[in-house]
Amino acid sequence: MKKKEHRIAYLVLALVFVLVLIPTWAQSQQRGEVRVLTLKECLDLALKNNPTISLNREKVLELVQDYNIARSNLFPVVSLSAYANWLDPGRLSPGGGATTTVLYGQENLGTARVKQTLFDGFKTYWDMKGAKIGRQAQEEALRGTRQEVLSQVYQSYYRLLEAKETLGVAQESKKQREAFRNMAEELLKAGKVIKLDFLRSDAQVIDADQTIVQARNNIILARKILKKVMGLRDEEEIDIAGETPKILPEPLDELALWEKVKEKNSDLRRISLDLERAKTNISSARADYFPVLSFQASYGYRNRDVGGTADEYTYGIFLDYPLFSGGLTRAKVAKAESSYLQLQDSRKALLDQLRVDLNTALAQIRDALKGMESAENSIRVNQEAYDATMAMYQVGKLTSLDVLKAQVDLINSKASYVRYLADYQTALAQLRKITGEGETSYEK
Repeated sequence: MKKKEHRIAYLVLALVFVLVLIPTWAQSQQRGEVRVLTLKECLDLALKNNPTISLNREKVLELVQDYNIARSNLFPVVSLSAYANWLDPGRLSPGGGATTTVLYGQENLGTARVKQTLFDGFKTYWDMKGAKIGRQAQEEALRGTRQEVLSQVYQSYYRLLEAKETLGVAQESKKQREAFRNMAEELLKAGKVIKLDFLRSDAQVIDADQTIVQARNNIILARKILKKVMGLRDEEEIDIAGETPKILPEPLDELALWEKVKEKNSDLRRISLDLERAKTNISSARADYFPVLSFQASYGYRNRDVGGTADEYTYGIFLDYPLFSGGLTRAKVAKAESSYLQLQDSRKALLDQLRVDLNTALAQIRDALKGMESAENSIRVNQEAYDATMAMYQVGKLTSLDVLKAQVDLINSKASYVRYLADYQTALAQLRKITGEGETSYEK
C-alpha cells in the first residue's frame, strides 16, 4: 500500500513539473532569439531563400530539357515489339480460292526496329536553336528576378531603418515634451505661467505617445515585409544592424544611363531573346511543308504452328509527305508569326515604360538628395531656434505656443531627413535594377 502511495506521489510531482515546465518552454520558444542582420546578410538570405528565385531557377532547368528533347531527333529510334496471334485455321486462303494447304492457326513474332530521320525540313535544327535561345531568355529572366529581389530587399531594409529612426526621433521628441511639461508645471506652481501652458504641454506628450505607437506598428510591418522578401519563416525574430551607408551621389547623366538600360536591362534583353526564339518557331512551323525522309530497318523471328520458325528482315528509305492536313501547318505558321508581332509590340511598350521608369527614378533621387540637404540645414537651424525659444520662455519673453511650434519644427526636420534618406536608397536601388546593374552593385 505504501509503495502504491509513493508511486502516486511521484506521478503527481511529475505532473506538476510538466505543467510548470511546458508554459516556461513555450514562452521561451515564443520569445526566441532576435537575429540581427546586416544589409549584406539580408541580401544573401534573399538570394538563397526567396521562392521566386528558386522558381525561375527551376524554369531554366526545364528549358534545358526542352533542348534535350529537340536534340533527341538527331539520334535513331530503336524499338522492340512482339506479339502472339491466334487465327481460325478454316479461314479463306490469302488468295481467296480453295486450297488443300493447311493454314496456320498461331503466329508469334519478335522484332527489333530502327528508324533514323534523314531530313525533316530542318525542323529539328530550328527546334534545337529555339530551345537554346529559350534557355538563354529564361536565364535573363532569372537575372531580372534576382535584381528585382535585391531591389525589394534594399527598399524593405531602408523602410525598416526609416521606421526605427522615426521611432527614435519620436522617443526623443517625447523626452523633450516631457521636460517642457515638467518645466511648465514648475512655472505654474511658481505662478509664472497660466494653467493653459501646462495643459498644452501635456497634450503634446499624449500626441508623442500616439506617434510612438504608430512608429512601432510601422516597424512590425516593415519587418514582416523584409522577412517575406528574404524567404524566412514568420516566427523567426529578426532585426537589422541599422548601418547607414555614406551618401555618394552617382552620376545622373540621363543619356548615358539610357544607353545602359538598352544594353543591360534584363527585361529588355529577355524580350529580345524571345523575339529571336519567335523567329525560330516560325521556321520550325514552316518545316512541316517539307517531306520527312527516313531510313528504317527491322530484324526479327517469326514462328507459326504450320511452317515452323524463320528469321526475317526489312530495310529501306521512306518518304512521308502529307498532302492535306486540314490547314494545320498554315495555322501553326500564322500563330508563330502572330506571336512574333506581339513580341515586337511588347518590346516597344517596354522601351517606353523603361524610359518613364528611368526618369521617375532620377527625379526621386534628385528630390531625395535635395531634401536631405534641406533637412540637414533645417535640423541645425531648428535646433538653435528650439534652444533659444526654451531659454526665452523660461524668462517669460515667449509663450508656450512658441515652444511647442519650435518642438514641432525640430521633430519634423529630423523625420524629414530620415524619410529622404530612405527615399534616396530605395530610388537608387530601383535605378540599378532598371539599368541592369543591381547584381553588380550587390557584388561590390
